[in-house]
Amino acid sequence: MYNLSQRYNLVFGSFAGMNYHGQSTLLGCALMKTKDIQSFKWLFECLLHCMGGKAPKGILTDQCASMQRAIEMCMPITIHRWCNWHIMRNIPSKLNGYK
Repeated sequence: MYNLSQRYNLVFGSFAGMNYHGQSTLLGCALMKTKDIQSFKWLFECLLHCMGGKAPKGILTDQCASMQRAIEMCMPITIHRWCNWHIMRNIPSKLNGYK
């Protein structure tokens, strides 16, 4: 999948959840051309449709402002948190080398 998304300049996103046994399960995935609010809004509306209109209790994402805004619009009661991996990866650039 990595080569396909790189070749055509597409963004790959996946939706994972947990089943009743506490196991991770893939709910769906998408290839998107743009990372704007309207594209994410469409994607989240499709996800909600596939989930019978029931929004997830929580969602983890990277620090994309467009995605955050689309989540606020489509799933206002869903708790949105940033992925710890992205936060830790961005610390050196945000702190300008301070430890």
